[in-house]
Amino acid sequence: MRPDSTEELRTLLDSRIALLDGAMGTTIREYGLDETAARGERFAKAPKDLLNNGDVLSLTQPATIGDIHKRFLEAG
Repeated sequence: MRPDSTEELRTLLDSRIALLDGAMGTTIREYGLDETAARGERFAKAPKDLLNNGDVLSLTQPATIGDIHKRFLEAG
C-alpha cells in the first residue's frame, strides 16, 4: 500500500499547475462505449459520429472521463 500523499499533492497544486497524462483514447475504448452512449441525450441528433471525440465525452460521459483521470492520478 502506498503512503497517503494527499497533503503533498494539495501543496503542489497550490503552488503550480500540474498535468496528468495518459493514453486517453486507448483507455476510453476499455469502457466499451458505443455511439449512442457517446452522444448521450445532449447530442443524440448530431449529424456526425462522436464516438472518437474525447471532448464530447467530457460532456456526455463525465463520470467515465472522471474515472479515467482518477485512474491516471492513482497510477502516479
